Amino acid sequence: MFGLFTNLILCTFSEIAFQVSIIKLKINKYINVFAILAGIITVISTYLWGENCTYIRNDILKKYTCKNCECSCIEIPVKLIPSGTYQIGISDNLQSRIDSLFPDMNAFLIDEKPRHTVILDSFYMSEYEITNDIYYCYAKEKKIDFSCSASEMLKPKSNISWYEAKDFCYWLSGKTGLSIDLPSEAQWEVAAGNDIIFPWGDSYPTINICNFNSTYNETTCIDTINNTSTPFGLINMAGNVAEWCSDWYDESYYSNFNNTPIGPTTGNRKVVRGGSWKDNAFDVRITKRNSYPPDTKNNKTGFRITINNYQFKNGGNQNENFKFSSSGNAFIIINGM
Repeated sequence: MFGLFTNLILCTFSEIAFQVSIIKLKINKYINVFAILAGIITVISTYLWGENCTYIRNDILKKYTCKNCECSCIEIPVKLIPSGTYQIGISDNLQSRIDSLFPDMNAFLIDEKPRHTVILDSFYMSEYEITNDIYYCYAKEKKIDFSCSASEMLKPKSNISWYEAKDFCYWLSGKTGLSIDLPSEAQWEVAAGNDIIFPWGDSYPTINICNFNSTYNETTCIDTINNTSTPFGLINMAGNVAEWCSDWYDESYYSNFNNTPIGPTTGNRKVVRGGSWKDNAFDVRITKRNSYPPDTKNNKTGFRITINNYQFKNGGNQNENFKFSSSGNAFIIINGM
């Protein structure tokens, strides 16, 4: 009897061992299949985007991010703003809506009037502000002392003067052959939204849609608040960091406007738009005009970039550093830094 019981136990363990070996074979088979698929994906990504980087899709940021490569590539998603005739500044109707949210503030709206026409050629604007991870690659190549913790890499670059932001544009233009610059004041306002108080509409901002009024006490990563998209698909156009524009500031400029979106040729202060994490709700409005001396550096001002679209017209989009994804989004891409 004991021998029979022992044989049963041995048979049971043998069956278990056999089944385990079958499972291992199946697992190894699937591992091999996944390895083959990964190899195919790597080959395709290398063919499309260059051998230095493997790209993974990030649906929150709507961008490509590098994996396992330090500054061997840069990717900046951009959105197209079509050419056309636009209106900027405060209309009578818009002022009445502003008054309903911010009573007795009319004296602070003088430089935002009158509402007037500007004619713009089409251009691309970066979907969000230039972030620390992108600026790091610029600083590394230019041998500029710049450090940033991993948790701050996707925060907008701040503590940057207008001159430094402009130099970044020169550098990126040289790297890509694209015509890259800071947005003009007219380009910025058109991109932010038409005849509305804030990029999301007329509703008063909350911490769920805007980093303002020192609620977070600092800048936030660009994906922290990502539901404030403008009609053109731009994010963080209100709050977080205010943004340098290319134009000189002139308080009376809107009163002496013409149809060209070119600002004053001289001045002492550069235009800053959008408001920041420190500013109150009134100061993160679309039409709010602010300014600083161009050498100003503070923890609430950054920048985003534009690409003049003239070089892509009439089939001229042959630049290897400018790509379109299958979803129709456009990207500035630099490989092999």
